[in-house]
Amino acid sequence: MIRVLFVEDDSGLRFIVKSELEKVIGGYEVTLAPDGKKGLDAFASVHPDVVVTDVDMPIMDGNTMAAAIRKKNPDTPIIILSGLTESDDFKKGYASGIDSYLKKPFTKEQLDGQIKSLLRRTNREKSIYLFKLGHYTFDKSRNILVLDAAGSSMADPIGGRVTGKTCGNFKLTPKEAEVLEVLCRHKGSIVERSIIMNQIWGADDYFTSRSLDNHILKLRKLLGGDTTVNIQTYKRTGLMLTD
Repeated sequence: MIRVLFVEDDSGLRFIVKSELEKVIGGYEVTLAPDGKKGLDAFASVHPDVVVTDVDMPIMDGNTMAAAIRKKNPDTPIIILSGLTESDDFKKGYASGIDSYLKKPFTKEQLDGQIKSLLRRTNREKSIYLFKLGHYTFDKSRNILVLDAAGSSMADPIGGRVTGKTCGNFKLTPKEAEVLEVLCRHKGSIVERSIIMNQIWGADDYFTSRSLDNHILKLRKLLGGDTTVNIQTYKRTGLMLTD
């Protein structure tokens, strides 16, 4: 789970970004603050993985808040959101200690990509790409699913993909790994099929629906070594991963 502190004085934008990161993209826990002063208080209490902030805000602006954060923590990535384009504005931001700019307006995919890119650069990507599922560990960075020695004994479900009888490494195809990642980031919640298909295949039609069904079938077989791990189908609604 990626913990984001989002500081923005526009209440509508605050809740849109929170909803899109947590419910659509998945894998995020977003804390909101309406200005830099409250942003500093939230930073001290939640210890976020990344800070995303507006520049022009009442009480305390984004640059001032970023400079204050940097005095306490030199490592946490800070992204500034702004419609400003003057070179002096960029200089002020980078001088305050920010790591990156994202120009308004922006899409949820752009923000998600920016956050994950910064986390990779700061060597924080391991924790956000590792998922624990019962006796399994899923490493999205390597597309590998590992069943530990405490897992149930299982046969080779798909032609030579499993090594060992009670534990082993499963090498997932890129699409299998993407589907499993979406389910992991929404674990315990129903994910609409259309969201999965559009996010992975870029389309929601009969053919992508069949492809999704085939990938879910393979993933269920691969996860068969631990009976507590399930991918449940909810007709006309979506899928839910539980452990």
